Amino acid sequence: VVVDPMHYTGGLISLIHKDFNMALLISSIFVFVVLLFSFRDIFISLLAFMPMFLSWYVVQGWMAILGLSFNMINIVISTFIFGIGVDYSIFVMKGLIEAQRQEESRLLEYHKVAIFFSAFVLIVVMGAMLFAKHPTIVSIGNCALIGMISTILITYTLQPLLFRWLMKWPYMKRRVER
Repeated sequence: VVVDPMHYTGGLISLIHKDFNMALLISSIFVFVVLLFSFRDIFISLLAFMPMFLSWYVVQGWMAILGLSFNMINIVISTFIFGIGVDYSIFVMKGLIEAQRQEESRLLEYHKVAIFFSAFVLIVVMGAMLFAKHPTIVSIGNCALIGMISTILITYTLQPLLFRWLMKWPYMKRRVER
């Protein structure tokens, strides 16, 4: 037991798996605080944070539907995917804000095109894992694809929809245009 690496690795994995929700909560709070400092508005920060928050539940739901379980590698990949999702969300939010402040801003279009190509490459690479023979690699590919697709869909559809809905309120419009 003293020199058995499997014993320590198994203990570490069970500890991380047990405390994963706490780690997720702490990292989510940290990301939200950084968004709050960056955007200086709680509503905009919540909108920028939303794709990461919602896509986590979409991934959990689809993995439960497909009968997949989280393992250590899936947790690391999920963190990677949600980090990319936050980046995409920030780019879209910056483009939406810039478009709201100026009548004719093309920043949102440029960001969406860049996000599309980045996501396309990642989806192709992660999708290639689905053809692997090892079940863990297939599980990683499934988790990454579900996370990536849900993050992109939420960032491209729900985030702009809610932003434009909030801009119908004069109070919110004044806060963004200042």
